[in-house]
Amino acid sequence: ALLVAERTALNFLMRLCGIAGAAHAAVAAVPRGCRARIFDTRKTTPGWRRLEKAAVRTGGACNHRFGLFDAVLIKDNHVAAAGSVGGAVTLARTRVRGGLPVEVEIDGLGELEEAIRVGGLAKAKAKAILGALARIREERGGYSLDFLRGMPLPEARAYLTSFPGVGVKTANILLLFSFGMPAFPVDTHVLRVTKRLGLVPGTSTLAKAALSLEPHVGTGDHGPLHLNLIRLGREVCRPRNPLCAECPLLPICPEGARNMKRKGRIA
Repeated sequence: ALLVAERTALNFLMRLCGIAGAAHAAVAAVPRGCRARIFDTRKTTPGWRRLEKAAVRTGGACNHRFGLFDAVLIKDNHVAAAGSVGGAVTLARTRVRGGLPVEVEIDGLGELEEAIRVGGLAKAKAKAILGALARIREERGGYSLDFLRGMPLPEARAYLTSFPGVGVKTANILLLFSFGMPAFPVDTHVLRVTKRLGLVPGTSTLAKAALSLEPHVGTGDHGPLHLNLIRLGREVCRPRNPLCAECPLLPICPEGARNMKRKGRIA
């Protein structure tokens, strides 16, 4: 009985080692300097999902979905059932709750346009995306942007904003969250909050506000501040009917003080 159990355990370990080895081979095949990552599939041996996904990570690859509950992946059969890529994306976004990511497998420019149409300006964005990829490949021999790591922040930002359709906000998001540079992205929520706080002039644009605020953000605070200001703008400092009485920044907010005074309440 002991030998049978040992042989069974060795068979299991050999399978996991094989998965880790295959994952490592796939990762090693990625060209140096390319930022492509190798992901596994959700479909695993029944009862062995956690172990097999751990083996994938051991081999240096990444886990994709663990199940059907943590992300939505739209494939060709879903597109066929919905009638179009756009229809499948719209249906998924209306049915999914809790902010689950929605990913789409596409085939060509037409489907790319459909997939991103929910965000607006799909045709222009699709062409801009493909144009940027083509230019990067022509200039750099691949699709990696790792060369930006060696550039000063202003130079890296200038390179990114030289692409059609890429503004300071998009460039700063990429530089901050992908490369860890001290860039400060400003979207409409951040702009609204900082204007009301009097941190930037009322005439500031997204780009001017970002460049004005960036030098004053402490080291390591760019990401947390950006995300917290977005949350504040969405939940409290709303475009219409801001909840000034609930705002934690009310004591230092000139606009909030004026709103409270108009309502006959003391800030």
